[in-house]
Amino acid sequence: MADFEDITGWREELEVFEESEEGKAYFRQHLNDRETDLPFDVVLELADLMLKHKELRDAVRQRTEFRAFLKTRPDLTNDDDEFWEKNPLEASETLAEFMAWYGSKTRVPFRGFPLSKDTKENRRTGSDWLQGGYDKDGYGPR
Repeated sequence: MADFEDITGWREELEVFEESEEGKAYFRQHLNDRETDLPFDVVLELADLMLKHKELRDAVRQRTEFRAFLKTRPDLTNDDDEFWEKNPLEASETLAEFMAWYGSKTRVPFRGFPLSKDTKENRRTGSDWLQGGYDKDGYGPR
């Protein structure tokens, strides 16, 4: 397992990896991995990293606040201006890039962004867990 004590320069590392032949092959292979079941230790490590580092913690907070806002406005769609005004796109991009970087280091396939896309009914994803989508037993409504 890679050492994640100091993640300084993770964006630059990701950029270099994406441009390398190894990186291109890795992301091409995992571009649409939406069915990936994440080992629980991976979810815990990601949560720890995201809570430990301010930029990531702020991005998770912004995404969590947006999800809470959407729950108060079930009628709001992505066709509405307010949806885009409140949507923390930079936070989403930061988390997506960080997960891609983490995947590049651990070879856990995150490029298809399986942490945010739930493709099976009643399946919880890592992003759900990080954003409070689990009850105390690890199940429950989002």
